[in-house]
Amino acid sequence: VLHFVYGLLCFFFLFLCLFFFHDPATTEIYTLSLHDALPISMDESRPTYLVENEYSTTPDHTRIPEDPPAAGVILSIVIPNYNARKLLRDCLDSIYKNPCKYPFEIFVIDDASWDGSYEMVQENFPQVHLLRNEKNLSYGKSNNRCFELASGKYVYMLNNDTIMLPDALDKMVEFLDENPKAGAVGSKLLNEDRSIQYSVKTLPNIRSAFFGARSIITKLFPNNPFSSQELLHMSQDMNRPFLAGYVSSASVMVRREVLRQVGGLDPRLTYHVDADHCARIWKAGWDVYYLPESVVVHLDHRGGTLVTAKRRFKAVIEFHRGSFIFYQKHMMKSWWHTITFLVIFGLAGRFIFSFLLLIIREAVRFIKPVKSD
Repeated sequence: VLHFVYGLLCFFFLFLCLFFFHDPATTEIYTLSLHDALPISMDESRPTYLVENEYSTTPDHTRIPEDPPAAGVILSIVIPNYNARKLLRDCLDSIYKNPCKYPFEIFVIDDASWDGSYEMVQENFPQVHLLRNEKNLSYGKSNNRCFELASGKYVYMLNNDTIMLPDALDKMVEFLDENPKAGAVGSKLLNEDRSIQYSVKTLPNIRSAFFGARSIITKLFPNNPFSSQELLHMSQDMNRPFLAGYVSSASVMVRREVLRQVGGLDPRLTYHVDADHCARIWKAGWDVYYLPESVVVHLDHRGGTLVTAKRRFKAVIEFHRGSFIFYQKHMMKSWWHTITFLVIFGLAGRFIFSFLLLIIREAVRFIKPVKSD
């Protein structure tokens, strides 16, 4: 009976991982061929690209140029966007109000938005390198496209729902300059009310399921000693840099040579994409740091990721699918190992519970306006 139940759960997760949002990329090196990006002549003064073909990968190397194609650029800022025109404008405004003192460039890649985001950047920020996908290619794929075009010594991943505070960029650039073993560094993220965001953690592990940021135990008892071992801002000295398992990709700066070595983001992942990338950076022999001196405000999930019911349902699937992909890539010993059985059983149960809970929430969201009439 146990083998039968286990077989059903394995089938369920295989179906979830292979059928939903299937992507041919299965290796740890992710890259996009630039011949798929064709220039369009909307504005001759700056490069603009339109994606025409599907994402493609190569198993053995990245296509990030070994030497920066443009001399003098220290920092390349990469901002993916989907239907978040106002947030994107505020983000870009904050960068130019608090600019990096070192030479920098900004890439904005729009994921087929229909809210006028592309036109807003084109009109108000002519100095930005603007790219557009003809359809929504996802967070990882959009970032990877910009990595190949970036010219800087350092590449900075930034969410569109962020506000840059003074000296945040300078602090990260200088930290990487002064610490040659640091492959990546993340800034301290603040919520809109200026409380500290859970953005620095240990790499996901079995204990994370019980004491991670999303666990019920952590939500009910946020100051328990086990959660503080997972959420490092609770246990570390927040006045000095410290080693992190992983930092949020909402604001993380990576060396160009690290991207060449470990590749770009896994395009299959939305959740855990930062944990996976940092895990590969660690495996390649680099350190990952958290820098409390660099402060950025992050309006979490306001940047288009959960704006519609369809996106919210998709997010539930993506989270659980991503959890299993991370486990399979970095932790799994065998399909028939006892831990694998427990992980599949636990994720399947959590998925069913989360999906049913979301159905109830969406029903309440739908009914409330009707009752108010």
